[in-house]
Amino acid sequence: MGIRWIDIIEKIYREIDDIVINCSSCSPSSRCVEELTQSLPIGIRVLGECCACVFETVLETIPTIDRLYTHLDTGDSVAIYALDDIIVEISQTSVMLIPTTLLTSYLDLIDESGYRDAEVVRNWLKSRVEH
Repeated sequence: MGIRWIDIIEKIYREIDDIVINCSSCSPSSRCVEELTQSLPIGIRVLGECCACVFETVLETIPTIDRLYTHLDTGDSVAIYALDDIIVEISQTSVMLIPTTLLTSYLDLIDESGYRDAEVVRNWLKSRVEH
């Protein structure tokens, strides 16, 4: 079994004081953890810049997580991480949390999101999630 949502959340809770030092978008009153629960999100959730930095900081330290780096038509870079039970999409300004049970809905969003290589992203996600 690979990395799951709960593993990431527990790591964030444990290390939040060290993590936010590197995240200038976070403040003492807004450290992202207030917006996170240990249970998997029920639907697709979008969180702001502080959470994007927190998730990126944590996920980049775990080399065993499958990831894909891509760009939008606007030139903005996006990182997509495939955990066992959730997809995490991180941009400069937000993080989108997509339970793997909602993969079909997310694949529809990809077509509307302006990915330069939407077909590559779709195929990569399908190969990671649909075992």
